[in-house]
Amino acid sequence: SPGGFVRDGETAANITRAPGAPTPPPSQLGHFHDGTSEFWFVMEGNVEFQIEGVPFIRATQGDIVYAPAGRWHRSGHAGDQMDTRISIHPIATAANSLQVGGGGGE
Repeated sequence: SPGGFVRDGETAANITRAPGAPTPPPSQLGHFHDGTSEFWFVMEGNVEFQIEGVPFIRATQGDIVYAPAGRWHRSGHAGDQMDTRISIHPIATAANSLQVGGGGGE
């Protein structure tokens, strides 16, 4: 089932599996982690990423994508198949910031 599957005092790993959906517009910035980074391993299908300061990314099975600390980012499932990604990030001691009013994405 989706959700956290590994978590210790310093790191969390979450798995997300969902069908493809239309790509949100670039105005949907997503969120950022204050002081921590995040990366994703694409296990299946295609996953699209928008990361502040980086060209739009469409990752496929086996790709790893990284978002540095403090940069807006979002991910979304792409195409007409099931997509699965694992997100891995330090457990933040500070707040994560979400975009307000713009459909923050994931």
